[in-house]
Amino acid sequence: MFRDEPVWEGDVHVFDVTGHGTASTAYAWHVPKADDDGVTFVAVLHEGAVDSPQNAVRAWIVQSFRGDRP
Repeated sequence: MFRDEPVWEGDVHVFDVTGHGTASTAYAWHVPKADDDGVTFVAVLHEGAVDSPQNAVRAWIVQSFRGDRP
């Protein structure tokens, strides 16, 4: 939520990760592309402050607004 409006709404899928040095879980979802031409798939590892699906989405949103995402 930002200014009482949802920033993103959807389903986050939770996956077990094997073979990674520090993460055993990943979160994934999709968002529409800005030009309405398809979707972007997002995956975030369960590490540090990312300890839930909600925090994975929050971290991605913050990076998006900072311009840090690919």
